[in-house]
Amino acid sequence: MNKLEFNGVLSDIGSLAADAYSQEMTGLFPGIVLPSLRFEVCTVQHFSRAESWPDTSAQKDGYGGWSWEDIYHKSKYSPEKFVIAVSSNGIFGGLFSGKLLATEVELQFVQRDIHCASLKGFMIPASITYSAMLGLVMGRDILSVCEPAPDIVERYMTSMKGDVTFNFGQKGEVTKMSVPVDEVLLPPTDQ
Repeated sequence: MNKLEFNGVLSDIGSLAADAYSQEMTGLFPGIVLPSLRFEVCTVQHFSRAESWPDTSAQKDGYGGWSWEDIYHKSKYSPEKFVIAVSSNGIFGGLFSGKLLATEVELQFVQRDIHCASLKGFMIPASITYSAMLGLVMGRDILSVCEPAPDIVERYMTSMKGDVTFNFGQKGEVTKMSVPVDEVLLPPTDQ
């Protein structure tokens, strides 16, 4: 599959992921007005606007402030890499990127513009849902999150829903979290 074909798949997944996300969030938060999300393949306009986002790397989780231009250009011609723009209620406010490996989808970078309040608390679950949907469509069994910010490992784990496994670095930090794709997308069961 070439990059143009892969981008077509990524575009098609956008509406499927938005629907799956909406159904899941509506079930979890009945009665709350949820943001309407839209997923698009990242364009020059998206990463250009992201360059003006405030650098939040010194706040909260210690991550962020990446050059989305560099991330975009490293994925531009690769049919294994993706960068997805997320809009909430019609306002562009987030980006995430990753790549396809032989058996998994690897989520590498996730960032929200702190000025997009409607995405607050929803960016991580949105990126997890989209990436799991990509794994399902592309025949990958595992969704992995690489080097999650230490302060938000729990939030990733909650969004991943299933039996999450962890890899740790020499200092005890989480270097990778993995879960079967079908466990992310299956509705929770009452036990």
